[in-house]
Amino acid sequence: MHSKYNNSGGLKYLLLLLFAGLQFFAIAQISQKGTPINIDHSDFSTKHMQLEVNFNREFIPDSKTVLPLTAGYTLPVHINTSNAGEWFIAEAGNYHIWLHSIKTSQVAGIALYFDQFDLPEGARFYVYTADQKQLIGAFTNNSKGQSPYFSTQPVFAQALFLQLELPAGNDAFNFEIGEIGLVIPNQNLKSGFGASGSCNINVNCSEGQTWQQQKNGISRLLVKQGSSLFWCSGSLVNNTRNDGTPFLLTAKHCGPTASEADFNQWIFYFNYEAANCDNPLIEPQLNTITGAQLRAKSPGSPSNFSDFMLLELNQEIPSTFAPYFNGWSRENSITTDGVGMHHPSGDIKKISTYKSMPLSSGFGTGILGPEQLYWQVSWSATENGHGVTEGGSSGSPLFDKQGRIVGALTGGAASCADPNAPDFYGKFSYSWESNGQSQDQQLKPWLDPDNSGLLFINGFGSDTNLVFAGFNADAQLLLLNESVNFEQLSTGIINTYDWFFEGGEPSRSTEMNPPPIRYPAFGSFDVRLIITGNNSADTLLKEDFIQVKPILFPNPSKGTFTLNFGREIPEDLEISVFDLTGREVDFYGQHFGHTVSISLKYANHGVFLVRVKDARSTRTLKLFLIQ
Repeated sequence: MHSKYNNSGGLKYLLLLLFAGLQFFAIAQISQKGTPINIDHSDFSTKHMQLEVNFNREFIPDSKTVLPLTAGYTLPVHINTSNAGEWFIAEAGNYHIWLHSIKTSQVAGIALYFDQFDLPEGARFYVYTADQKQLIGAFTNNSKGQSPYFSTQPVFAQALFLQLELPAGNDAFNFEIGEIGLVIPNQNLKSGFGASGSCNINVNCSEGQTWQQQKNGISRLLVKQGSSLFWCSGSLVNNTRNDGTPFLLTAKHCGPTASEADFNQWIFYFNYEAANCDNPLIEPQLNTITGAQLRAKSPGSPSNFSDFMLLELNQEIPSTFAPYFNGWSRENSITTDGVGMHHPSGDIKKISTYKSMPLSSGFGTGILGPEQLYWQVSWSATENGHGVTEGGSSGSPLFDKQGRIVGALTGGAASCADPNAPDFYGKFSYSWESNGQSQDQQLKPWLDPDNSGLLFINGFGSDTNLVFAGFNADAQLLLLNESVNFEQLSTGIINTYDWFFEGGEPSRSTEMNPPPIRYPAFGSFDVRLIITGNNSADTLLKEDFIQVKPILFPNPSKGTFTLNFGREIPEDLEISVFDLTGREVDFYGQHFGHTVSISLKYANHGVFLVRVKDARSTRTLKLFLIQ
């Protein structure tokens, strides 16, 4: 599911590329629900337009260009109401009906790509199978933006009917199909619905419990570039005006040479996810939008620039989609834990979790340093699996623990077969204004149009009648009697807040931002927030969210122990271990967030002294080693 990318240094690295077929469901892009006017198809004398399908053809991308793995291709056609189909008069002469039919040599996802789709008031367009078990539409002039271009999502079949219904006497329309897309169907679960690796985790499992707002911004993309079709992931992204402008962040390599016409025919899928933690037997309904405008992208290869692309969708997203415009941080820093959400192999939405600090890295170079352009992430095993990324995840966002986007996925080697291999995300902080000088190479002009200078913003929900509870803390791993500050991240118009702090002092608060909470006992403690709005309420419970541990644990130890430093590790830290004779003992040490894990090399059982020194203090701790 991965493809190789050759950087300028000759190193090979894996690009996450999408290879997915769709399974059709009878809900389509922004349209008016309805059924076509009944036409007796036995009177339809025009022959089917016959299309040969060849998914074994070779797809050879430009050797200078990195592209997602092919999901299908398009064939040029020239279909309009003058040279194809037949006209009928229906409903006592009130409607003129144009009917056309397409047949393929094998089952494929049949998508229509329009060069012109300008319909008069009252006109409707449908696509359906003969039994109408698969039906999309009605599409009207309101189904697209201002562009004349349009496209319809793939319908998986061998034969389709196209039906245009025009009010009698209104012939002012432009209707031209320039290409027909053929999307590879899901065969043997190689791609599409149900195709991602078994280690992946549905977004509505326990791992996604605290990410229910952010998930509503994640989108699956059907990308068109010339005559090629690809798949990618992306996310709606907020701007400093909090005005719901439909910006979407993805990766440049998802369509590096796509034309203006191509972008106007991209299809964006929202809420494509399981209802719970179990993989569904039936594909979820499809909520889709067609068309976007390119606003900015990285100017070159992932070797030299952070890989990003910013689009603005052609239409506002319906409130029925419950869209969420994710927040972001443009600081060149990252938290020790967070998640990625994406559509691996074109499957339903999944979540991957990292629990160790990502590294600031070059793309696949092994070069580390704060000036590098990518976050190198290693995923962690969690309760329901070991979420990774696959072909289809490209362009998806990386979130820090505050729920803010800090990167967009370019590529990597992680897979269910090798879950600990790293992935690489183009830094949001570098994409902000460091890729180039012009506004079409930066995020800043679009996401901070008033030049506010904000370093980060939270997400924005378009429906303020709905409230979503959210919070975070400035520390989760505490020392005894240490206090923690909680940050309120809820959205919507909120009337009341009710906080509950298990093991904390105070144990409850009704303030929006509670006072510092002190933890006087060791243990793992839950935090719960209940909010209410005018028409809704929401509760967020984070189990074992706060952990209070002694500075050295476990003690006694069998040779491996952890030093907990609370909020931060001093930069000039020195650690030494001695036995009771004063002999220094060798050890391995590894830094994880606010802790250091230590494994003694050759020590036997007994009592040892651990000296922890920095510029401010020196502490000596007693360690009991057992066999």
